[in-house]
Amino acid sequence: MVDLVTTEPDSPAGAYRLRVAVVGTSHVLTMFEGCRLIRDELPAGLEVSFIAQGPRRLGYAVVSPRGVESREPAGTLAQLVGDSSASHVFVSWRGSQANVRGLLLQGPPFDVVLPGEEERAIEPGVELIPCSAVEVAIRATLDRDDQLPQLIAAAKRRGARVWMMVPPPALPEAAVRERLGHESHFAARLGDIGLSAADVIVVAEPVRVRLHTLLLRVYRKFAADHGAGFCPPPPAVADARGLLLPRYWGRDVTHGNADFGAAYLRTLVSVAAADRA
Repeated sequence: MVDLVTTEPDSPAGAYRLRVAVVGTSHVLTMFEGCRLIRDELPAGLEVSFIAQGPRRLGYAVVSPRGVESREPAGTLAQLVGDSSASHVFVSWRGSQANVRGLLLQGPPFDVVLPGEEERAIEPGVELIPCSAVEVAIRATLDRDDQLPQLIAAAKRRGARVWMMVPPPALPEAAVRERLGHESHFAARLGDIGLSAADVIVVAEPVRVRLHTLLLRVYRKFAADHGAGFCPPPPAVADARGLLLPRYWGRDVTHGNADFGAAYLRTLVSVAAADRA
């Protein structure tokens, strides 16, 4: 990690050389838990704010070598970001669209052919979905969201650099099945139609990996269209197939664990420090 030590380690908060904010929805909590794991290794000149919007409330915490400070936020997420002193803002917003909508097979088997895969053999009977159709569906969830552009604009108005983040890669099928039965979102729906986690058909792993690739493409393009950068998870969190490694699995099918948050946090801090240099 880039050295950010100040010349006076005990200097006041105003002397921090790099202030980073991680803002958005539920995946911010994963980042916060990851930060708590590696707080002792954070450079002395670094302060990281975590601002998360939940269904009913906002959460706000600031982590630095001095400790973890909880704050009582007042205002909207965009207002809090606009009032923040962070010079680099990383936005985690939605992003589970592909993991959720492309998780359980509800019709004939399907696949997508990514650019460069045109010669890949497709199994008979598989329905091919155009990449453009998947990208339009994912992009629509961002374009229809009023809060996201407000959030980005609030950070940019005060001169902060902004990056978009994305959720972790897809889980292997075995890990998906372990989580379906006790994850409330899916358990309730399976119960409504009288199925168990063992009864459902999970979309093939390679297809879900390709859907995640399309998700990254959409977020990269959305970021560019709004004058922001793009910061994907570090490649090391995935195996050779593109699936999330076991050490990073979270408790549900869409979130990573604290180790994933720590790995991602190291990446974004390096990105911010390099940009500041």
